[in-house]
Amino acid sequence: MKIRFASCATILCMTSMAAGGQQTQVQDLVIATVPPHTADSTFQRDDLQGELAKFRDLDRIFDSGSGTGNLTTDTAHSEDSTIEGQVTNPPTTPKGPADDKEWHLAVSPYLWFAGAHGTVSALGRTASVHASATDVLSHFNIGLMGTMEARKGRFVLPVDFMWIKLSDDKALPAINAPGATSIKAKTTQTILTPKAGYRLLDGERLKADALVGFRYWHLGQNLSLEPSGVGAYQSANWVDVVAGAKFTMALSPKAAITVLGDAGGGGANSEYQVAGLLAYKIKPTVSLQGGWRYLDVYYKGGSQFIYDVAQSGLLLGVTFIPK
Repeated sequence: MKIRFASCATILCMTSMAAGGQQTQVQDLVIATVPPHTADSTFQRDDLQGELAKFRDLDRIFDSGSGTGNLTTDTAHSEDSTIEGQVTNPPTTPKGPADDKEWHLAVSPYLWFAGAHGTVSALGRTASVHASATDVLSHFNIGLMGTMEARKGRFVLPVDFMWIKLSDDKALPAINAPGATSIKAKTTQTILTPKAGYRLLDGERLKADALVGFRYWHLGQNLSLEPSGVGAYQSANWVDVVAGAKFTMALSPKAAITVLGDAGGGGANSEYQVAGLLAYKIKPTVSLQGGWRYLDVYYKGGSQFIYDVAQSGLLLGVTFIPK
């Protein structure tokens, strides 16, 4: 490093670029402006040590290790930039749903305490149906209800299944059925709804899925005279194409609201359902759910069979996320 004096007692600097354009050599460094009375030939180098100390950090930056005062920049040896021992990593972009290649599974067993009202016709005879949830439970034998949803990226595959079996005994006057004391009725209802969908929105607070699929219905009724067991069995089966949507909004890190619905037809003249659920996460992989579900169907089949019934009631469930 060269130090020179001007008549105004100012230490000047000159810089020049080395050949090749990749290294910078500092020949003269501006340090300070000294008073005029120190600019004579008696001015000693030792008097500048205090000022030179201010530029030790710059000397380290410009020092390439050879002691020549050259600054060499080399970014080919590392993906990260290192300055004075601090490493700056390149920014990373968080993965979105399109980048998620893993399968995610959610299983939700539930209980639907549904009442029913409407009209049922068979063999030219029509009967009105008005049964509360309590009435249905009083004749409830066994049932299985639940949903399962698999998701990969933005694609979702939900399946809803419900199977219930009801029974009732009615006493019969001897004049109506000689030898029979009662008639036993068993009713079975099965509903299976597989769907496929695409997640249109996947934000932190709002998620929206567009869904399409089908709903399979089975209604069976068995009537038998007791104690002989003589009876008859009737059933109806049909499939409807349905389309709908599902929206989930987060209220907090643990609570969320889900609203879903679909509508369609095919085997039935028409059908539709809506549901609203409030979920609360008690563990990272377990959530409790409660809400209301409404399902309406109008089916007109052969043998003058008509099933025009709406079911609605409280729904309680729990969701497990094994993966």
